[in-house]
Amino acid sequence: MMGPRFSSIRARISLLVLVPLLALASLWVFLTGFTYGDANQLLQSRDFQEKTVLPTQHLIDALQKERRLTMAELGGARTDAGVMRRQATDEASDKVREVARDGGLRGSILPMVVERLDAFVERIDTLRGVRQSVDQRVADRERVLREYSGIIDAGFAVYNATTPGDGSITAHARTLASFGRAREFMSREDALLTGALAAGHITTAERGEFAQLVGAQRMLYADNAPNLHHDYARYERLAASPTFVQLRTLEDQVIRGAEPPRAAVRKTREAGAQPAAGARTRQTPARAPHTPVIE
Repeated sequence: MMGPRFSSIRARISLLVLVPLLALASLWVFLTGFTYGDANQLLQSRDFQEKTVLPTQHLIDALQKERRLTMAELGGARTDAGVMRRQATDEASDKVREVARDGGLRGSILPMVVERLDAFVERIDTLRGVRQSVDQRVADRERVLREYSGIIDAGFAVYNATTPGDGSITAHARTLASFGRAREFMSREDALLTGALAAGHITTAERGEFAQLVGAQRMLYADNAPNLHHDYARYERLAASPTFVQLRTLEDQVIRGAEPPRAAVRKTREAGAQPAAGARTRQTPARAPHTPVIE
């Protein structure tokens, strides 16, 4: 009875990760809220949105997808660099690097934002080493999850470095940013469980990490949902929906000790072996013997 319920967690979390929780124009509201005092500065905020925030968000999305497939690879699913969507991530990374070199943009934004953007690029540059450790089978799932998540955290730090001038907009921006972080924690849950399902076993350390992620995203949702004001009723309906309630129940079951059944393991490995739509890579490195690490 416990097994089949566990096997659906990944699908349920994936659904909620891929579909926005609220019908909010979050990025636009977030960025148009950066009031600098006059019309010219408002235009600069829109320029910042188009040149910085949107490329950063696209890269975060690509990293989340690559992280998930990489965890499946390390867990035992037979994939390749193309399946792991590396080209999509590389293209998004190139765009962020281009943005970071834009002298006009750098001169129009706060120095702290420039610093965070540069730090993000530095973290992006570590991705090559992470991929090599995956291809050579010298990294475990815990380390790889941490490395990908660290790069994503650096992307979120770009948002956090900005300070809208209007107090009410600042509060709204923080609420939206918190929902984005909660969504990222759910994405980490998904990646962690994808690796565990592929391996056929969730380690004690992974179960502890999963529990922390669940606690963090639940706290963020609980603390920030009341700040949605008119959208709060919509969030309450979502939280009371059968799918959301089942997700919470399944999360609790994993924390209490549910193990992935063999059928779920087989499906995860088979899914990992199928090419992802449109997934390609610039080059496919030589593959080391398949020796998945299970702690």
